Amino acid sequence: MVIGAILALAAVFGIDALKRKRNPDAGDPEVTVASLTAGPRPQRNWVRYVTLGAFPLAMVVMMFSIMLGAMYKPAPREMPVTVVAATEDVAEQTVAGFEQNMNGLFDFTASASVDEARAAVQDRSVVAAFVLPSAESPTATLITSQSAGMSQQQVAAMTFEQVAAGMQVPLTTEDIAPLPGSDTMGTVSMYVAMGWIMSGFMLAVVGNSAAPAAMRLKSLLPIAAGFSVFMSLVVWVIAAPLTGASTGTSCNCSASASWRSSVSRCSPRSSPGCSGCSPSFLPSRS
Repeated sequence: MVIGAILALAAVFGIDALKRKRNPDAGDPEVTVASLTAGPRPQRNWVRYVTLGAFPLAMVVMMFSIMLGAMYKPAPREMPVTVVAATEDVAEQTVAGFEQNMNGLFDFTASASVDEARAAVQDRSVVAAFVLPSAESPTATLITSQSAGMSQQQVAAMTFEQVAAGMQVPLTTEDIAPLPGSDTMGTVSMYVAMGWIMSGFMLAVVGNSAAPAAMRLKSLLPIAAGFSVFMSLVVWVIAAPLTGASTGTSCNCSASASWRSSVSRCSPRSSPGCSGCSPSFLPSRS
């Protein structure tokens, strides 16, 4: 990557030197597109070339380093899980045993209320709740929410299946918020949001470069409002009628997209994803 950037800069320097040698009196190229920079351009050519190469190089290096560093070996780290037992003392003793075998993987809390644990999973305060067997229920129960994250649900399910097997008790799973059949991976909302964000981003980039006068607030607001409604319809057509990935209506998209289109030119935001985790970290059966 670095070698390619150096070769590209060298080629630009070479072509520029050759043209200036053929026509020493030639002036600077005519500017046909308005600059995206807020201030004047650098006067020295080498500063321009370094800036031109440094920006894409920095973007690629940052994206590659951050994404690879976060995703190359995924494993849970302090994933919040509630352990429920008949009494608080029993739950705390179980938590202490789990922490010895799975140190750093999960952040366990003890509870004596199944309803409170279920509510915590519902509002995503915890990833899952592991309910220990009792006299009333001889089976262990794992309460999860698939809509909160399919990958984290899979990690919790694989882990506590082995835990239940080590305890020699049957395990039942309760999914309080399963994903719909039209979105089995839980990614439709992410891609719809990406469509909105890209729409606003492209409006800002194209407008700043091709029509900077239209980016004044008085002109931008009606343009962004109309464009947001139009792009919401486009996103809905792709997500619902064409692919069948969404069952929502287009009216639900317009207000949110209007806000995104107007603010994305100054504060674009992104959401890190999470891929499936390898089961290599799972505790061994005892």
